[in-house]
Amino acid sequence: MISIGQIFRKDRDSTHFNKRRGGGVLIAVKSSFNCNEVILPDNNVEQVFVMIYSAGLKFLIGSVYFPPDSPVSLYDSHCADIETMLIKDFDEILFLGDYNLPVIDWNIPFENEVVAIDCDLSYKAKIVVDSYSFLGLSQINTIKNKYNKLLDLIFSNTTNVTCSVVDDPLTKCDSYHP
Repeated sequence: MISIGQIFRKDRDSTHFNKRRGGGVLIAVKSSFNCNEVILPDNNVEQVFVMIYSAGLKFLIGSVYFPPDSPVSLYDSHCADIETMLIKDFDEILFLGDYNLPVIDWNIPFENEVVAIDCDLSYKAKIVVDSYSFLGLSQINTIKNKYNKLLDLIFSNTTNVTCSVVDDPLTKCDSYHP
């Protein structure tokens, strides 16, 4: 058996959503890294955040999932949590997840340029865009699903991150979430 290190997860609370099985988010951290979970007030958002310390730097990694038709209150709670966490000083930030905001057309024209957004924003989308922009986070994923939408988003405060399709995936590619 291979030891991968520590597992941090937030399971879906089935009492708040119609799905009876599955769900939740997870971050696995290699045992050679010093890390600890950022504990958030108990809420219904499927999110987990981990601080990782390496080479004198402090990284914040987050995994997030919003089911389709999530209420606005979940997006509000999520952004409030992000703002509270980012009061602390992190060298690099990386949030990954399915935000289920297909209305946003993420236009990333040039490398190292702030994201431009072309759409008629829904209130949920506006909450995320306004909060993340205020905090200096840019959306960097450019890989669209079979409907030409970006549901899986990657936000970061650094331009040292790239996103690309792998040549040899570990599992079969999901056409909704490539």
